[in-house]
Amino acid sequence: MGRARRHLFLSPHPDDIAFSAFASLVRVPPGETRTLVTVFSRSCYTYAAPGVREQALTISSRRMEEDSRFARTHGAEWMPLDFPDSSLRPLPAGEEYRRASGEEPLYPAVLAELRALLEAAGPEAVCHVPLGISQHVDHLMVRDAVLALRGGPHGVVFHEDLPYAERHTEEQVRDFVRGLGVEPPLEPERVELTRSWGAKRRAVLMYESQLEPDTLERLERHARRVATSGGLAERVWKAGRP
Repeated sequence: MGRARRHLFLSPHPDDIAFSAFASLVRVPPGETRTLVTVFSRSCYTYAAPGVREQALTISSRRMEEDSRFARTHGAEWMPLDFPDSSLRPLPAGEEYRRASGEEPLYPAVLAELRALLEAAGPEAVCHVPLGISQHVDHLMVRDAVLALRGGPHGVVFHEDLPYAERHTEEQVRDFVRGLGVEPPLEPERVELTRSWGAKRRAVLMYESQLEPDTLERLERHARRVATSGGLAERVWKAGRP
């Protein structure tokens, strides 16, 4: 008998999976494994103290503690890759939202690390990655590395980056997906969240250092918008049939 299929939840930062792909994480089928891979786990950013480099060790420790607790609570293996996030790299103010992944000097190292990870997981592993609608270069590096390593979108599940996606209209989201130009094109799929909303709220609250005052409100507004007939949902995008 072969090994259980793995689901790799590739999170650019601590909090991204809890915010954006909680429903997918908790709905991994029984017998299949889930691994939370936090790529950029070192940081000097929290909502309360943005960009204080002198506190990077303390802040990183706190964020990783929140992340490991989330993974443990939800039955996931936790794997921080220890790359520095954009707050610890020499980027001009705002540049992290204007830079393509290929322009980032750290990208080759991220690509190499993820190559080794995907090879170890095997070709049947499902990769859950950000859609990239945030335009944050850390999110783009994760998405683009997986697309390059997989040779396209098959076996990849794209979640809408939250809370960023809440600021975009449905038309803007769909235009963004079409603009990615992947083949075969991505199609939307809603992941039911109504019964799990309380659990998601508790999960999000584990990331206390990252919560802005309106985070939960924005997450719920988006969840209601993408639900098909009332209730709440998250939305993911997958490759359609060739």
